[in-house]
Amino acid sequence: MMKRQIPPRFLPRPASGAASHRDRPLLLAVALAAGFSAWPAWAQPAGANAIHGGATLSRQGNNLVVTTRNGAGTRHSAIDWQSFSVPGGSTTHFAQPSSTSTSINRVVGADPSAIFGTLSSNGRLVLVNPAGITVGAGAVVDTAGFTASTLRMSEADAIAGRLRFGDGSAVGALRVYGRILATSGDVVLVGTDVQAGSQAVIQSPNGDTVLAAGQKVEITGRGLEGIRLEMQAPTDQAVNLGKLEGDAVGIFAGTLRHSGVIRATGVSVQGGKVVLRATDDALVDGSIVAQAGDKGGSIDVFGQRVGLLAGANLDASGKTGGGQVRVGGDYQGENANVPNAARTYVDAAAVIKADAVQQGDGGRVIVWADEVTRMHGQISARGGAQGGEGGFAEVSGKQHLEFTGLVDLRAAQGATGTLLLDPVDVTIIRRDPNFLLDLVNGLTGTVTGLLFEPSSTAPVQIADSHLNTQLASANVKVKTDSAAAAGGTGGQITVNSNAVIQWNSGNDLSLEADKGIDVLGTIRGTRPASGAAVPGLHLVAKNGDIRDGGTGSITVPELYASATNGSVQLSGNHAVGMVAGTAAGAGKAFTVNSSQDLSVASVNTDWGGGAGISAETVNVTSAGKLTVNQGITGADMVLKGTTVDLGSGTSIVSVGGSTGLRIDASGGGVNNLSGGLLQSDGSLVISGNGSIVLGDVRTQNLSLNAGTGAAPTTFTQGSGTVEANNVSAALGVVPGSGVDLSTAANRIGTVNVQAAGDVSIASTTAMNVVSIGGADVSIKANGISSGAGGSLNASGNLALSGTSTATSDITLVGSSISVSGNLDLANARDAVLGNTSAGSITASIAGSLSQDGFAVVNAANGLTATAGGDIRLRNDPASASSNNLGYVAGSASGNVLMDGVNGVAAPGLSAGGNVQLIARMGDLDVVGNVSAANLVTLTSGSAVVIQNTSAVSAPILQFNAPLTTVQGTLRPGGASGIGSATASGDLSFNGTGTAEIDVASLTSFDQISAGGYISTAATTSLKVFDLSAGSISGTLQPVSAASSPALSYTLPALWSVSPTDSFTIIAGVPPAPAPAPVPAPAPAPVPAPAPAPTSAPAAAAAAAAAAAAAAAAVPALAAASVESKTPTVTGFSALSSDGLAPQGTNEVVLFAKRFADELDPKDEVELSKHNIVLTEAACRPGPPTN
Repeated sequence: MMKRQIPPRFLPRPASGAASHRDRPLLLAVALAAGFSAWPAWAQPAGANAIHGGATLSRQGNNLVVTTRNGAGTRHSAIDWQSFSVPGGSTTHFAQPSSTSTSINRVVGADPSAIFGTLSSNGRLVLVNPAGITVGAGAVVDTAGFTASTLRMSEADAIAGRLRFGDGSAVGALRVYGRILATSGDVVLVGTDVQAGSQAVIQSPNGDTVLAAGQKVEITGRGLEGIRLEMQAPTDQAVNLGKLEGDAVGIFAGTLRHSGVIRATGVSVQGGKVVLRATDDALVDGSIVAQAGDKGGSIDVFGQRVGLLAGANLDASGKTGGGQVRVGGDYQGENANVPNAARTYVDAAAVIKADAVQQGDGGRVIVWADEVTRMHGQISARGGAQGGEGGFAEVSGKQHLEFTGLVDLRAAQGATGTLLLDPVDVTIIRRDPNFLLDLVNGLTGTVTGLLFEPSSTAPVQIADSHLNTQLASANVKVKTDSAAAAGGTGGQITVNSNAVIQWNSGNDLSLEADKGIDVLGTIRGTRPASGAAVPGLHLVAKNGDIRDGGTGSITVPELYASATNGSVQLSGNHAVGMVAGTAAGAGKAFTVNSSQDLSVASVNTDWGGGAGISAETVNVTSAGKLTVNQGITGADMVLKGTTVDLGSGTSIVSVGGSTGLRIDASGGGVNNLSGGLLQSDGSLVISGNGSIVLGDVRTQNLSLNAGTGAAPTTFTQGSGTVEANNVSAALGVVPGSGVDLSTAANRIGTVNVQAAGDVSIASTTAMNVVSIGGADVSIKANGISSGAGGSLNASGNLALSGTSTATSDITLVGSSISVSGNLDLANARDAVLGNTSAGSITASIAGSLSQDGFAVVNAANGLTATAGGDIRLRNDPASASSNNLGYVAGSASGNVLMDGVNGVAAPGLSAGGNVQLIARMGDLDVVGNVSAANLVTLTSGSAVVIQNTSAVSAPILQFNAPLTTVQGTLRPGGASGIGSATASGDLSFNGTGTAEIDVASLTSFDQISAGGYISTAATTSLKVFDLSAGSISGTLQPVSAASSPALSYTLPALWSVSPTDSFTIIAGVPPAPAPAPVPAPAPAPVPAPAPAPTSAPAAAAAAAAAAAAAAAAVPALAAASVESKTPTVTGFSALSSDGLAPQGTNEVVLFAKRFADELDPKDEVELSKHNIVLTEAACRPGPPTN
């Protein structure tokens, strides 16, 4: 690289007509020789006059000893000299009372002071000569502390020991070409023109070294902090070409240049500090080293214009930690105690270091200008090789920035540091990496044009290639500030459409705009081949939107995007691994699409990033898995992914939206939402395939939907509870798709669920079932209700149960129930089936219907249930106020138990096992037919009434009531079997009541018995069927009663007749058994295998055994009781007047008519070969009827 030559105009300008500084030593020597021609050659100090304290001079050859005495009560002396020089080869020594004493020496003559020999003192020495002071090459100044000033000092200040210099008059120059050593104090060189030549060595190992060029200077204390200057540029100038060393080193001037070496290595509080401060230009092309013990020191280079030229090397490194370097200002120009440069230039051959060499963190480097910064050099603030993190660097031109430099903030064992670039606004462009550098190297012209003028008046542009290179060694933050621009119009960051920012170092890129951010090009950060670092992108817009313009592409493992007063619209082709951010303000949206797995997480928190997402509208889409590990808040939200997982303790909260929260995992897979909270004060819609596990859910309306995949979808609960006013689920027809919200602490209101799999829902509050369809269905709540038009369909089992013995009801009004398995009503209080005014319940159950708990209630149109197993509905036997089931109908392959019924409605009730009906309040009213394969038990605390359109049929009939009234038909033994009918109280055949008696033999026939009276009406019939297909002769007693009068009741003893009643026998054949009643059609669910009904052969055997036992208990009448009077009826002529149809050849029907004595007592009725005997008691009046 070609090294540029600094034009002469830039170098510090000597006074008009004066020689250049490089020529001055020779000229000065000539001038001194001429000026001192009247004195002895190189005369030593002469013309002393002590004005404070005292002084004694002693000469021995070329050696002069000045012994001083401090003024009374002070620690200083003051001497006026006519001349003060130390010729080469000579020595002038000031012997003072102590090392802390100060001798103030004013030269009041016209000759400058020339020190070419040795000037020494055990104390501190002050030399003031307005005519000029030169410490020549080879000269040595060796004192405890040394101050040289070409600015005037008043006599009063000298006497007072006040180090105040300058009265505004013209003075000579101060030049140092030799060596100055202050063994225990400071070296302070004061004048309007102060220079240290290339051979100069100025050292203060236990103090500070200061070059101060100004009009007025006052020293108020030790070190840099004790210097007060009044500077005027450009006339007040300081130049260092030599070596300045000290605990701290400072150069203060109107204009300054440092081309030599500065080393500040002190360990004091102010040690290791270097300050170069100018009111105009401050130029550095030399080296500066600042160390504070084992740590790096601090280096400040301030001025109106600051330039680090080729050869500048500023090093604030330390073994155990980097120090601080500030060039042109402090962080973002905001430190009021630091003067900001208007323009700052750093040459490509300039180096700034603040490294931690062995251990510790890298330091802090600031390159700043209020207007223009041109940074082409190198900065290093690395972490220690054995441990520590990288440092921080800021390179900023508040209005204009050119950046082609390289900043290294890496750390071998720790995190990489951050580079901040913060101009007004920035456009990242596509450009050759050497463009700006070549432009700078090719410039010629004035100093201003070369160093401090921007190469272009265009808005700030940074080449993508420079960023790419920079991101290899530092995290980069580009930040804009609109307030820095005229009218505050800047602040935008734009990535041009053809720009490509790409890196694979694991470092982060941050774009932070005071306005908005347009990512129109490509940003691609990939993981390094090794190491744990993950590259991230940080986008922050304070007063605008973050947009991709439809052309931008972002590929990073981590993305944080925040629009403080705008929207985030990144809906293009992006590949983001982790995302977080905000879009603040009314109506603002946060939209991010990712073509890969995406996680909502905590991103870049060390950079002021954040965790989770917050915006009024949130739309996050992942083409893969979407994981939410940090909270999301907003109004309307859509989260999409092939799967969606909610991490532990995470919440997604929607408040005040019109559409609420939607989670779409329709791509399939296992979804786990059990880790946190899903909340929406409106709607919450969850769609997906596979297994979806819910945690805490709080919403008004919860919708669970199956996706489009072929796999089953299940919604279940993990930890947490569901609180929703309305729950709906549409899971399609895929087998196995179901809902399990069975956590007991749920609070669910209305339910509408359709699934092909199991459905289980629980709630501590009351639940209203609109419609439920599934395989096995279980509903458990503190009260269950289903209104008109509701339906409960289960292809498996259906279970409805309450949760509280005090408040749980099950109320099914106008509902359709279809169950392929079992229906179980296990409630804690009342189960209400139907209502008091309208509606009915239709239940089609392939399995069993059971209810266990307190009351089963239905007051209007009743319950129609068809079950493939048992029907079991129980009332509360201990509750005197229990309502009834109402009128029931249906069929069951197994047993039917209904406790608390009003009665049986048409078309009736049938069972493959037993039927047991219990009326807790009022009569048990049988309107439809009742049949069972084994046993029918009808129980009422009042009466059992079998209406005239109904038939009760079973091998064994039991009536448990004070009164059983038969207006219809009794068939003990069933349609064609032998059985019994037993009434625990009175048995009354009323109206058209009929009893059908099957006779298989004299010892095997149907039995009818009562614990009380048996009574009949005139129109009551007894039908006797011969099942033997042969001849039966003898006496039968199928009817008996236990109550008084204690007569032997045989066949016709069933009636109590008036004297005008008569009996007639008609012949016919037994009718075919009536078919079982057909229940009302019910929805046909897919039936599950129903439990096998009770075995018919076993039931028949039991019935036959019971009938045989009953028949054996009835004594047969002897044949002698049969009289000879034998009315014979042949054919059907005797019945024609009664309008009765013939019944067949083997049927005997005995009925009462109001005809006169057609049959007398003990008459024998002969029909073919079958004989039936009427005893005397048959025509005797019976017991009183009820």
